[in-house]
Amino acid sequence: DEPLTGDESRATEVSNVEFPQLLDPIDDQPPATVITAVVRSNDGWRVQGVAQDNGTIRQVLVNGQPAKGVRENFAEWEITLPTLPDSKSITAQSEDAAGNREALPHIVGGQ
Repeated sequence: DEPLTGDESRATEVSNVEFPQLLDPIDDQPPATVITAVVRSNDGWRVQGVAQDNGTIRQVLVNGQPAKGVRENFAEWEITLPTLPDSKSITAQSEDAAGNREALPHIVGGQ
């Protein structure tokens, strides 16, 4: 079947055959989250960061509290925490729409 095959190939046309089912890919990769700034403010501690995923990010949690997306799909996010925990650490973790949660959240601070 020129120009697709060479002279050592054979090709034929087949009818009444269903096209095979292609792969059904699933999203099994978690998002990644990075804290980019922690600034003391009059209201507490303003925490800013970025998140990235190959799909839609459902939420970003900072010390268990939902952050607000500043850009689409939490590409940038922020939250103001009224206080810090006794450990003085801040933890940010994302979850995507497929339910994949970051196994290694970003942690800053601590004693």
